[in-house]
Amino acid sequence: WKVITDFYYQENLDIEAGSSSSDCTVAELEESDDRTYKFSLQAGEDMTPLIHFWGIHPKNWVDLKACMDAAGLGASKRILDNLNRYKSMIPMGQDGFVAHFDEVHPDTRTNPACCVRVTPEDANTCKCCTNSAYGCGWYMSHWEDWTDSDSESIANSLQYIMDKYFRSLPCDDDWDFSFRHEGRGRNCFYIAKDVENRKFLCDEYDGVREACRESCGECFDTCEDDLKTKFDIGGVQRGCKYIGNSYRRNKKYCAEPDIAAICSDLCENCSVADNSIEEPVPAPVPSPPVSTECDDDWSFWFEHDGRNRNCFYIAKDVENRRFLCDLYQSVEDSCPESCGVCADSCDDDLTAKFLLTVRDGTEKWWGCKHIGNSYSANKKYCELAEVANSCRDICDNCE
Repeated sequence: WKVITDFYYQENLDIEAGSSSSDCTVAELEESDDRTYKFSLQAGEDMTPLIHFWGIHPKNWVDLKACMDAAGLGASKRILDNLNRYKSMIPMGQDGFVAHFDEVHPDTRTNPACCVRVTPEDANTCKCCTNSAYGCGWYMSHWEDWTDSDSESIANSLQYIMDKYFRSLPCDDDWDFSFRHEGRGRNCFYIAKDVENRKFLCDEYDGVREACRESCGECFDTCEDDLKTKFDIGGVQRGCKYIGNSYRRNKKYCAEPDIAAICSDLCENCSVADNSIEEPVPAPVPSPPVSTECDDDWSFWFEHDGRNRNCFYIAKDVENRRFLCDLYQSVEDSCPESCGVCADSCDDDLTAKFLLTVRDGTEKWWGCKHIGNSYSANKKYCELAEVANSCRDICDNCE
């Protein structure tokens, strides 16, 4: 209780001061995560797993974990021991549930009036258990239909919390797992790439969050792919993202030791220090020098839905971007930045507007998105210094 008292005391001081001296400095946390973080500061331990157990799930576990690490708040053995104790208390099967019910709320189950004695001395003073959402009402609505699977479900949920925060399971995606989304087979790498829709995908489809634990942000490890190194596949310089895009490619190219060493996470090649291995894993084969530029080809066009499209169309259509880049091989090759194959530090100023004379002779306020929509507009207006300086990426004016 001292921890809770100190937490609210510090919160009042922060409100009176109009600022907080205990804000996380490495990430901007959402309100509930921020409270979990500050509660943990008062406790001196990472309280996230216990608060998760209480029903307040992290909004962004990766950012919250980064804040805990920055504050030196590690996993608590006491919390783990408590969670294990709670797990041992889960009533198993209907007989166990009934015994637990009768212990917690004696005389309730057999009382026709659904009445619980407030005090053992006064049998006439009672309260009803009519609300099935909590308390004795919840027990009343469940005890007759309780099964072994209900007990196992609760035990599995609690075990999941312990696995998530105390890392008793390896943090790896299951590369044999696939699911269908938008009519196509997807894998965990698709989840990892689609940052904007990641949470939706992890929650929407059964089995995704369990199979793609790392990509869904459920956990993390220290095994990373080398996203800078390229290797030759069919005369084209490719990287780990190319391997991860396809289950077939993953299985085929991860069998090559040099690629497995570069894409160690994707290829599940993280535990190479095995005494049973007589020969060392071959070192990565040096790749020929490749261009460090990450630019889309603005002269490239492809037909989709009966209309001509360009790389800017790919960049705009966040929801279908991966679909389009996979559907047309030439798109990924010509639009590497928009397809997410690479990235650079040259960005357009999407807030800038320009008063331009358009095709019908009228003047309109346009921004970089308008100029990127049309090849002719790109070539015409990028000649203007004002446009070229604001739309640096679209106008190839990054140097």
